[in-house]
Amino acid sequence: MPNTTRGTSATVVAKSPAANQPGPSGTDVRRADSRLVVLAVPSEGEGGTEAQRAEHFGRCDCFTVVEIDGGHVKGVRVVANPPHGSDGCLGPVRLLASSGVTALVVGGIGARPLAGLRAAGIAVYFEPRCTTVNEAVEAVRSGAACPIEPQWACGE
Repeated sequence: MPNTTRGTSATVVAKSPAANQPGPSGTDVRRADSRLVVLAVPSEGEGGTEAQRAEHFGRCDCFTVVEIDGGHVKGVRVVANPPHGSDGCLGPVRLLASSGVTALVVGGIGARPLAGLRAAGIAVYFEPRCTTVNEAVEAVRSGAACPIEPQWACGE
């Protein structure tokens, strides 16, 4: 069973990488009246909040999805990342969009999936130093993770 943390306090600001405007959730979840933000973190192994954060978006075993409402973690779930198929690196993009994800924090990502995530309205943050899912969530919450710039994407 994946390691998860439920009901703990955390906050995340979902901002679109374009023009620093509010992201798909349209809110700053540090405010008590904020709407739900669904943050995905590429994860290793079985996922969960104590899992190792995967270094690269498309090569992760799964995504740990943290639901944050009104600044508090309301739930954690794990979504398996299937192997690359005919849709290649856009498969995980479609998976996250269909799973209701509104924000993602990565340590690396290719240009094609980054463009797909942006087109799907998913805010993408960059933070290469985090080693666990909890650290990645905290990096977004604290503002240490910044909206990713297209030139930071790798050539994949």
